[in-house]
Amino acid sequence: MIFLINLLSSFLISLLAVPVVRSIGIKNNYFDRREEKKDLKELKVRIGGLAILISFLLSLVFIYFLFGSRIELINTLKLKVIIISSVLISIVGIVDDIKSLSPLIRLIFELFISSYIWKEGIRIDFGIASLFDISFLDQNTFLLISFLLTILWIVGLINAINWIDGLDGLACGASIIYLFFIFIFGSLSNNILVCLLSTSLIGSNLGFLKYNLRPAKIIMGDGGSYFNGFLLSILGLLSVGNFSYGLNFLILLLLFFIPIVDMINVIILRLINNKSPFVADRNHIHQRLIDKGINQDKTVNILYLVSIFTCSISLIIFYFK
Repeated sequence: MIFLINLLSSFLISLLAVPVVRSIGIKNNYFDRREEKKDLKELKVRIGGLAILISFLLSLVFIYFLFGSRIELINTLKLKVIIISSVLISIVGIVDDIKSLSPLIRLIFELFISSYIWKEGIRIDFGIASLFDISFLDQNTFLLISFLLTILWIVGLINAINWIDGLDGLACGASIIYLFFIFIFGSLSNNILVCLLSTSLIGSNLGFLKYNLRPAKIIMGDGGSYFNGFLLSILGLLSVGNFSYGLNFLILLLLFFIPIVDMINVIILRLINNKSPFVADRNHIHQRLIDKGINQDKTVNILYLVSIFTCSISLIIFYFK
């Protein structure tokens, strides 16, 4: 019941917050840079991530005052670390939406925040080494492997979610799908923290999706995609548990199959063509489907269905492992 109330409260707050944020965006001319040549009435406000952040935080505050005495984890250090880090990464994205930061500056902040998360104990543990015979390495080397893998995972998924945010409703809807399955993982393993945070973010994205479906009135921008990508990476790690089991690694890859495969494919193609990985092109999976003549609505639905399929496989593996 607590999680249902949490989801509904974040959903309702988001429904109210999005129009307010959109009005602020219109007043300050914060429109999607990719569509600057369009008529003003068709432009999309690009700071929608602010509404997702506000509804996420306010729903947690609401739950705290309503059920704080019954949910001991609300006062835990781990929750505080996650909230502080997610707010920081969202601010980086929102500032980029407004001021347009360089890719290097954004990457530095992503690395710094990911390092902080690792330092506070939210990490891919070096049990991943059980997949390979590297028992000859000392503990410091194991810690270095843990650090590098954790950074790669968090920064990678932040940008992977950001990169699939190219069609109305795609990144937002896909995030809801991933969060739904993460909530199931958390429920099966009795992980209250995962269940609490995932329901808050599901509700925030559901409220936002109402305004983000085609034709979108607002987009989440980097503020929203960074926020979603960061929390998805963290909740994914927390939901599957110890990486001493190779299957847990497979579960995460299947859970985020579309954004991970898209990111790897795009980076490889850019490098093959002697281009910077940060230079935009039309190699993203949703763009390639559009270029093949599939309309936007069908493209989004296809990617939703593929995501549900791969997430379902990850759930089956999680349940029977």
